[in-house]
Amino acid sequence: MNLLKQFEKSHLEETYLWIGSTRIRKDFLLKRNISWEDHLKWNEQLKIDSTQKIFAIINKGHYCGNCGFKFINADDSKAELWIYLGDPGCEGKGIAKLALIELIKYGFETLKLNKIYLHVADFNLRAIEIYKRLGFKSEGFFVDDYKKDNTYFSIHRFYLLNQFN
Repeated sequence: MNLLKQFEKSHLEETYLWIGSTRIRKDFLLKRNISWEDHLKWNEQLKIDSTQKIFAIINKGHYCGNCGFKFINADDSKAELWIYLGDPGCEGKGIAKLALIELIKYGFETLKLNKIYLHVADFNLRAIEIYKRLGFKSEGFFVDDYKKDNTYFSIHRFYLLNQFN
């Protein structure tokens, strides 16, 4: 099953609504509001930014969310993975897990990464469980590492090494 499609301009409007939602803002610990103009600039920057690769998650023709890599570092063969399902109706169906499997495969086989890492807030237990089931290992726990709205959050860092090198 191929859930990952090239992120396109047609995805911008829905993505903008998702990143403004309380649920996504909480899970990603987004601090600032993003204007439509900032969102459009971000999309233009993606076209020339070799340190990012972004995919739309499409399940049976339905746009569910986005995922990708940021901070792609070719010299050290590593990148930070991220994912979210913007449409709450797509949750609990295994879509995120399948998208992650495809994304990890892309990272190791196409980008030739040795290490994929990620950061996740300690309260995001559902995500942490998926990452662990996919073989990610704990690399660290950062206590009260992030402050948002006068509240401190602790952050887990997980990693996965390419076992096929």
